[in-house]
Amino acid sequence: MNENAEPVGRAPGSPVNRSSETERGAETCCAARKPLLPDGPMGSARTAGTPSPRRDTACPSRSASVATAALRSSTVCERPAMTTTANDASIRERLDFIQMDSEGRAALRSLKALVDRELPLGLDKLYAQIRRTPETARLFASEAQMTGAKGAQLRHWVNIANGDFNADYARNVQAIGKAHAAIGLEPRWYIGGYAVVLDHVVRAAVEEMFPKGGLFARKTVDAGECGKALGSLVKAVLLDMDLAISVYMEEAETAKQAVAAIAGERQFVADSFGAAMAAMAGKDLTCRVSGDLPEAYHALRDDFNAAVGTLGGALHEVGEVSFSIDAVAREIAGAAEDLSRRTEQQAAAVSSTEAACCSVRNAT
Repeated sequence: MNENAEPVGRAPGSPVNRSSETERGAETCCAARKPLLPDGPMGSARTAGTPSPRRDTACPSRSASVATAALRSSTVCERPAMTTTANDASIRERLDFIQMDSEGRAALRSLKALVDRELPLGLDKLYAQIRRTPETARLFASEAQMTGAKGAQLRHWVNIANGDFNADYARNVQAIGKAHAAIGLEPRWYIGGYAVVLDHVVRAAVEEMFPKGGLFARKTVDAGECGKALGSLVKAVLLDMDLAISVYMEEAETAKQAVAAIAGERQFVADSFGAAMAAMAGKDLTCRVSGDLPEAYHALRDDFNAAVGTLGGALHEVGEVSFSIDAVAREIAGAAEDLSRRTEQQAAAVSSTEAACCSVRNAT
């Protein structure tokens, strides 16, 4: 590797690894971030009640399903964070590998005047092609947005031609990659756009260095110097594409992990409440939703547990009232039976008295 590479600044910050939503519970391993508001494809980007008491008795029926969901969710969250591509060490490593040393950067800067002159024309060709292609044209809401993207890309290409792969450059590349991920720009359109612009710039450079009079029309033109300058330009452009697409892929992977974490969290919550409701269907009103649910579901969990507790208490009171009514009914039945027995006894006594009176009357 080349030891003559110039120092490269560190791009502050790194993309957050949202391994879960999760909006809250899986949020212990993910952080919310503001979406980027891109100036346009291939351009730069800008950042745009008291809980009810509950019982903690867990339902045995939910243990297996909840454990499975929790394991799934934690597996997503524990994935290691991806390393930021556009940082000083990563860029220096790439520069060393493609042999972009101080001489190569000087050769690149020798084309700066030509790039400054020809780049607007190359971008005109690119955006004319973008307008003709439905898949890319629909990425722009208006002509003004397309103009803004074009201006941002012009500034970025000028930065490339300067050969200063420093902190500002790293931040811009990272912003571009994130912007492309945010709007869903496929890498094929990004690479194709660079191909259109690079084609124009290279053609213009060759025509300037070797005019129609022939390769040796200008005695001062050196083919080796020309090759070195154009080679450095191609290296710089490919490096820029590599960095932006790598950031794009990191953002896509982060989004994929976030979606997987959200799905795991939702399954975990569904299993927790599903097990409790299944227990209720089995006439078990002692079951409660417990466990470490995401914060967003705490109020729902507490309300659910309170509702089940209230329902259980109401049914218990109904049972006690029913028991009391049954006891009163038994007492009334006993009293009626006793009254009937006494009535029979009194009737028998009256009959005996009447018989005795008849006997006395007959005897006299």
